[in-house]
Amino acid sequence: MWYLCSIGSICYGAKLYEPTIKYLKQALILTYNRHPDDRRWYQETIYHLIGKSTLALKQYEEAVEAYTHLLSITTDSKKKEEAENAIKKANKEGKLQGSD
Repeated sequence: MWYLCSIGSICYGAKLYEPTIKYLKQALILTYNRHPDDRRWYQETIYHLIGKSTLALKQYEEAVEAYTHLLSITTDSKKKEEAENAIKKANKEGKLQGSD
């Protein structure tokens, strides 16, 4: 899992968003074998990077999905606020249902 997260993070830093999503989705599957406390931290990080990558690719529905997952698991108020803002941005830019 660490390997996949690291590769995904490197890809994100290089603005290679499609491979970022691929590797992080694979890592996400492996998080379910982790202790629940560790699992949440990994999943928060993974969903955040998937959300940012899908926004960059203008895959707005996927971005909303990733950030919605992040909202459902995080207890951090700053992360919640960032996820809510990202969902609003995706809804607006993608002209999705729920946009203002």
